[in-house]
Amino acid sequence: MNIVDQKERYHSLLNEAEKIGNIDIGKNQSGMQRHPRFRVEDTEMEIDIRLKVSIIDISLSGVCFLSNIQFNPGQRFDFKVGAVFSIQANVVNCEMVETDADMMEVRYRVKSEFIEQELGLHRLLSIIDR
Repeated sequence: MNIVDQKERYHSLLNEAEKIGNIDIGKNQSGMQRHPRFRVEDTEMEIDIRLKVSIIDISLSGVCFLSNIQFNPGQRFDFKVGAVFSIQANVVNCEMVETDADMMEVRYRVKSEFIEQELGLHRLLSIIDR
């Protein structure tokens, strides 16, 4: 679809959405809205975030860490070690743990396994030797 077709499709969508009331053309409260916003229901998207975690332990087959956010079993994420390497992992278990009884601080203990069978000895040693 070329740029002319895309613009025509966008204007067609604007007209359709305005007819059925599925669009917000007005300004938002802060006055910062620059473009009309289409209401989209029952649509999920993934958002990649960088999250620093405290590693509890690591093996050739997986990593366990403490996180401020909860993970769901089966959830996949990229485990990155600086600019050295990245490997995908699946969450096996996630449980809430109390990390400071006085401050009533709670974090999540996340156990995961690497998608590849093993991290690789050289990668494991590079993390341990940091």
